[in-house]
Amino acid sequence: MKKTQLNPRFCLLAMATCLIWGCGTGVKKETPAASDKLYAAFEASQSPRDTLHFFLPENPSGRPVSDSLLKICLDSTQFEFLHFQTGDPHFWADKKYPLSDDVEACLLHTNEFWFKKQTLLLYHKTKRTFFSAIEVASFYGGDGGQIAVESWLFHTNGTPHLYVKNAEHWVTIKEEQEAPTEQVSETGNLLRWEAPAFKPRSTPDSTR
Repeated sequence: MKKTQLNPRFCLLAMATCLIWGCGTGVKKETPAASDKLYAAFEASQSPRDTLHFFLPENPSGRPVSDSLLKICLDSTQFEFLHFQTGDPHFWADKKYPLSDDVEACLLHTNEFWFKKQTLLLYHKTKRTFFSAIEVASFYGGDGGQIAVESWLFHTNGTPHLYVKNAEHWVTIKEEQEAPTEQVSETGNLLRWEAPAFKPRSTPDSTR
């Protein structure tokens, strides 16, 4: 049996690990002025307490942001997490949503050829720094297989929660078969805001 899919499957594991724990382990210079400029590019949400569905629109919304500004404001790990490393990413700053008195989640869009991603950049208002990056929506792949992510941000008893759904599609081919068989796998993660990060919570059925 031959299985044709994205290369390699550890990409999904790496994405999920960064999503749950956030990314921010590289080294960056303290540049509060640049961080203020990037933070100002995000528009405050008019309904911050509503349930938010993060998915990939046909065209991104928000203000274009240069990769040079992002490289100044983010550490190397965070910046690499924002794109697919094909060499031609484009970024847009969308809305920002309060998670606590000191922390806001800033939604950044990435388009890179036909690959797309949405990332929440966590910003500490007192320290004036972006300290973590969490993937909330993405599409990556081609004819042989695709990986897609979508998320919901909501509040329970005043506490932010994030539910993240991962879907993987690939094609299986057997020598005796004339047509390939399509396979789909779905998983989900429920996360709860426990400053300064979203942390995993149990869920009865993570595929729903």
